[in-house]
Amino acid sequence: MHWLSRILACLLVCLSIGCSTPQPEPEDVARAYFDTMMQYTRDPDPWYQERVFKMLSHSTQATLETHATHYNNHRADQAPMLEPMHMIVADTVRFGTKINSLKRSEESAERIVFALNFDRGKDTLVLVKEAEGWKVELPIPGSDS
Repeated sequence: MHWLSRILACLLVCLSIGCSTPQPEPEDVARAYFDTMMQYTRDPDPWYQERVFKMLSHSTQATLETHATHYNNHRADQAPMLEPMHMIVADTVRFGTKINSLKRSEESAERIVFALNFDRGKDTLVLVKEAEGWKVELPIPGSDS
């Protein structure tokens, strides 16, 4: 009977290893972010906003939550309430183009800055390491007013 418990223990370990999903590489996260934003420019479905919101760092999400709260507290009576994900707007020319190259320009264990070349210009993107994996850190000004 002792051998049966060992076999079951080995089986459980093998299943847990086989079922774990590896975290995406930072390059994959950056591409997924821009691909999703590009889709959002073509089809402004809130599903894309929600997907992008989940890719954002905790601090970026908190800033968007602050913006949404500020808007909701000061909106006109007939204006709709907005959620933090609704604060994500694709208003930059780069979102209509594809990434030609993506290179790490700065790197540490907790932060990577990518230099990006698009059909229509250049930009940078910062990713930060969080418990859930690599997340996009956007340079959104806080709501101090």
